[in-house]
Amino acid sequence: MKNLLTLFLVFLLNTLSAQNKAYEFNQLNDTIVARYNRVDYNGIYALGNENFRMAQGKEDLNYLLSSLYKQTGKIKGTVLINTYEKGRSFKWIGEKKNLRFDFTTKTGSDINEFNISDFVEQPYAPSKKVLSDNKLKTKMDSIVNSNALIYMLDPKSVGLSIGIYKDGKTYTYNYGEVKKGSNQLPNSKTFYGLGSITKSFVGILLAKAVIDKKVNLTDDIRKYLKGNYPNLEYNGNPIQLQHLANHSSGFPYWTITRPDSLDNLKPYEQHLFYEKFTLKDLENDLHKIKLDTLSGIRYNYSGAGINTLIIILQNVYSKSFEQLVKEYFGKQFGMTDTKKTLSQAEIKRFVTGYDERDFVVPFFVQNTSALGPELTSTIDDMLKYISYNVKEQNIVLKLSHQKTLSLINDYGVGLCWMLNKNWQGDNYIFHNGQAWGCITTCTLYPKYQTGFVIFVNEKSSQERVGALERNLSEALNGK
Repeated sequence: MKNLLTLFLVFLLNTLSAQNKAYEFNQLNDTIVARYNRVDYNGIYALGNENFRMAQGKEDLNYLLSSLYKQTGKIKGTVLINTYEKGRSFKWIGEKKNLRFDFTTKTGSDINEFNISDFVEQPYAPSKKVLSDNKLKTKMDSIVNSNALIYMLDPKSVGLSIGIYKDGKTYTYNYGEVKKGSNQLPNSKTFYGLGSITKSFVGILLAKAVIDKKVNLTDDIRKYLKGNYPNLEYNGNPIQLQHLANHSSGFPYWTITRPDSLDNLKPYEQHLFYEKFTLKDLENDLHKIKLDTLSGIRYNYSGAGINTLIIILQNVYSKSFEQLVKEYFGKQFGMTDTKKTLSQAEIKRFVTGYDERDFVVPFFVQNTSALGPELTSTIDDMLKYISYNVKEQNIVLKLSHQKTLSLINDYGVGLCWMLNKNWQGDNYIFHNGQAWGCITTCTLYPKYQTGFVIFVNEKSSQERVGALERNLSEALNGK
């Protein structure tokens, strides 16, 4: 009898604790909404704890919220979407437009982390015919369709390809068009530019060089560069290979002098500027870099750093980057459609991309030495990539996933891979990308043996692509 009473008391205490936590979360959400409706953005910022303020500037928050308020008007009500151990997700129902607001809290009355976007069902979604190969036969089909349509009903959307790897099986879904007005649906063999997802391939090749005993992650990068670079050290401390891979080398985003007027040019004209810059030019520019702090401490995302890794890998193996990709990923993973150079027949399978201004971006023979490495691939090929990475049975892949730099919260960097925990506390590994007229994301959840790859052929919003992936992973992981 005493044991039963103890169990009942424990149950009662847990229930009361859960109810109290739910009340705190609801109260905090209501407080934030009230201040949003009063246009008291400084008041919302004041709710943020130290961690929040490290990640979010006051002026940036004011700009974001004021921009959203113009679209939504006042928030008339909220609906709970999802629960996290330390937070909640709500749909804010606006006078003109709805928002999704996610947050975590440490005390129940502060904001620790947050995310706010319009990636949620809207009351007056525009009518738009959307092509799709989704057969709508399974629960997964329905989950994908409801979220894909939120993305596709945006006026700027063109085409969308989704690949899902779950429990050893692959699933593909396609929406929209490969080119505006073409009425042609993309498919799992349609080529897209990977953008910065390519960097994860470079990180894996670096891990392979370590396993092959060609290099060590702590090696001075100058050991593998041709020429003399006394400037690539700070107070006698050299840049290490791992510093290039985790963006803590101190390198700038790019080394090429880029005129501001370039932003006003059309995509083809911009490409004419970039295509003149080669890896050899990058080697010359490395002499101009001046480090102002120790490497390995400060994160500064750098395409130039990853391209320098490519130079090093080419010197180590005496092979081009394209050869290394073909030999390792092509032969080991069967990824025969992941490459830098496409044939004329393959170019016909490449989507027509659109930039932020809705200009058509023609296919270019990829030379992005000024920006960062660039490969093209397909959903089919990237699902092979995901399956090998999620299993982590390959020692090369496992090494590439290990954290070499810790940032705020649970965020960190491996060998070019980004590492984080979601609000359910699950580790995930990812990389996003922006190519010529394309936005991409590739995310791995080893715990659930699940991965997602999403491609779109326009550049309206990396955040919306990320929100699509988050919605899908929340709905499908652990189910």
